[in-house]
Amino acid sequence: IADITGDKTYAEFPVQVYDWLFKWAPYFHELEKETGKRNAFSHIYEMHALDHCGAITAGLIRTQLRSPDPRFRKEINVVANYISNGQFRLPDGTLARQRPQDVSLWSDDFYMGISFLAQMGRLTSNDNDKTGDNKYWDDAIKQVVQASPRLFDPTMCLYAHGWSENTDGYNPRIFWGRANGWAALAMTELLAELPAGYPGRDQVLHYYRQLMRGLVEQQDGTGLWHNVLNQHETYLETSASAMFVYALARGVNEGWLSPIFGPPAITGWNGLVTRVLPDGRVSGVCEGTTYASDFTYYTYRGAGSDTLFVGPVLYAGAEVIRLVQNPHLRISVPRPDAVNSALLMKPEN
Repeated sequence: IADITGDKTYAEFPVQVYDWLFKWAPYFHELEKETGKRNAFSHIYEMHALDHCGAITAGLIRTQLRSPDPRFRKEINVVANYISNGQFRLPDGTLARQRPQDVSLWSDDFYMGISFLAQMGRLTSNDNDKTGDNKYWDDAIKQVVQASPRLFDPTMCLYAHGWSENTDGYNPRIFWGRANGWAALAMTELLAELPAGYPGRDQVLHYYRQLMRGLVEQQDGTGLWHNVLNQHETYLETSASAMFVYALARGVNEGWLSPIFGPPAITGWNGLVTRVLPDGRVSGVCEGTTYASDFTYYTYRGAGSDTLFVGPVLYAGAEVIRLVQNPHLRISVPRPDAVNSALLMKPEN
């Protein structure tokens, strides 16, 4: 975002956040040992799930690459060891959870796991000591290729929120919006890191393109997407919509998608800006949601105003700036009062 907008405070902010985190974490770690009570810093030292470390440390890697700090790298290595060797997995190596059923997959873990593996592959490939290898990128690709047959519906071109081993292939498929957002964001970030021609990259690209098609087919006329994507009686939700706009715009900018996917990104952004509040929060964000098997649960998830998902909205806005300024694309805007005029995007050549 700093590179696209020219506003360097976006790059300075995570440095300040992580510096504060590692400055105070030792104090709270000692406090926990003295009192026996866990606190907000406990997961830095004792993580039990991808939620505790994956996405936040992917951000830490990005920060380390721009502003190296030995404290940052030390924690990155701890998390890398946990995700590679400590996190519960299926026998084939797919990242999994032991809740709500004893053996479960969540589409959320595309982002909680794959985003870290994508950035870790980038970090180790840039190591000056040349000890880096491709194991993190290979693991990230494996997650997409092995989780998708269990979670991805090829008819809907959408990801179910979860899968349980004990349903023997008859999992109820509920296409929760943010779960698909995590998958879209993770595959977008992985494709951006993998070199062209990297083994397995085309398989990731194929799932990504199918998902983008499914998302465009479910987009509401407002430009936003529903909390359960194919259940249009559910409310229009902001966090998932932001991730979809980013993934679509990035795909067109990078040439992974045809320019026909540009207008859904632009109309999606036009919908998102209606959710930005004067104080900088965004409205219409679904509350934290576990993996459930009844549609009623997802129907009644609350939505409110939050700062938690400002990030994806910023991602989306920055990528749409790139899209409308892309010199390789030609945008034709609709003409007022013209019956057969539509927003179109074509290659400049």
